[in-house]
Amino acid sequence: QLRSAEASHLVDDERLEEALALLSSQPRDVALGALGVASKLLGNLAQNFSDAKFHKVRLANKAFNKKVGSVAGGIELMTCAGFFLTTDDEEPVLVFPEDNEPPVSLTIALERCQALEKQLE
Repeated sequence: QLRSAEASHLVDDERLEEALALLSSQPRDVALGALGVASKLLGNLAQNFSDAKFHKVRLANKAFNKKVGSVAGGIELMTCAGFFLTTDDEEPVLVFPEDNEPPVSLTIALERCQALEKQLE
């Protein structure tokens, strides 16, 4: 029996595939833009997991909102990776729980995101 914290880091393959399918159904340049920004954010988090600044993404960030937040499948991709939607001082943010090491969900979402990005290039 998994503890609920561990269970929350399991990958929901179906949701991840749906998010990636939504992204890939967008015009190619829109999909590549979203995948590029998401890959960068997920990669930075994976490589600098102990740095708290990589654990939060403001939805009001213009670059994020334009490339990922406003694109179908963008927010879903981030939540499949392990981020959750919440508010910080009434501002909507995506937050990744701090832990000892990056969970499998982050690694898998990053790998699938990068693979789709290469496929579309």
